[in-house]
Amino acid sequence: MLRLPLAGLPLVSSAATYPVGSSSENWRQRESSAATSIERSTMSVWTLSLASARELVERKHAAMGAFARDVQYRRLAGLLGRRGFDTAVITRVLADVLGE
Repeated sequence: MLRLPLAGLPLVSSAATYPVGSSSENWRQRESSAATSIERSTMSVWTLSLASARELVERKHAAMGAFARDVQYRRLAGLLGRRGFDTAVITRVLADVLGE
C-alpha cells in the first residue's frame, strides 16, 4: 500500500488563518478587495473575449449568406472553438448574431 507522507496530519480550518485581534477586520477587508479585483479582471477578460468573438463571427457571417442557419451555426461554432473560445462565449455570441 502506498503511504502518503502527510496522511496522518490533522486538517487546519480556514478560520485559523485569520489573524486574531484588531487587525483581523483589516485582513478581511483586504481579502475582500482582492476578490473584487479578481472579479473585475475576470469580467474584463470575459468582455474582451465576447467582443473579439463577436467581431470574428460578424465578419465570417457576412460571407455565409447562402448557407442554411444550422450550417452557419455549426461552422461558426467550429471556428470559434478552434480559436480557443469558451463554450459559453460561443453560444452567447452565436445566439446574438444569428438571432436565436
